[in-house]
Amino acid sequence: MTRGHALASEDAGKTRTRIIKAAESVVRTKGVARMILAEVAETAGVSKGGLLYHFPSKDALIKGMLSYAIEVFESAAERHCAEDREPGAWLRGYIMATFAEPGTETHEESLSWAAIIASAANNPSLLAPFQDALSKWTERLASDGTDPVAAQVIRLAVDGLWFQEAMGLRPLAEPQRSEFVARLIAWSRTIASA
Repeated sequence: MTRGHALASEDAGKTRTRIIKAAESVVRTKGVARMILAEVAETAGVSKGGLLYHFPSKDALIKGMLSYAIEVFESAAERHCAEDREPGAWLRGYIMATFAEPGTETHEESLSWAAIIASAANNPSLLAPFQDALSKWTERLASDGTDPVAAQVIRLAVDGLWFQEAMGLRPLAEPQRSEFVARLIAWSRTIASA
């Protein structure tokens, strides 16, 4: 690949990311049902034709948004578990990435997930990137050095709290929420495989 092609590819990646971030902004303020491609293009600072070059339809954009959010989440989970060599390291990374600190890219991405997933439920093909990620995460948990059933119980508890919060519900107030997360992390250290 020539230097020119590499730069063009890098610019295309940046443009795709800018469009995705603009779409996430629109989704957070108006919801997926009211996401209009012309508004996303304007928010991203590209023409509608430029948006359609990268994402030829609203469905393609939704899939792109999910794929990007999954990539950001997985990178955060990997960073959290990079220095943790104990059984359950990936599970703890999953917990910490799910409950990322406000203001981080991972936290911002998680705000968009629930609305996208809820709207995509009407068109299961849009959920393909998320289904693929769930399968991969299940495999990771099974090989994380912990009891796989206990690890799935923890993951599903994490997902349940995250989804409720992403939908605007607050089932746990502080300090109960912090205690809930701390207990899940502590539990992940006690479920090593025999």
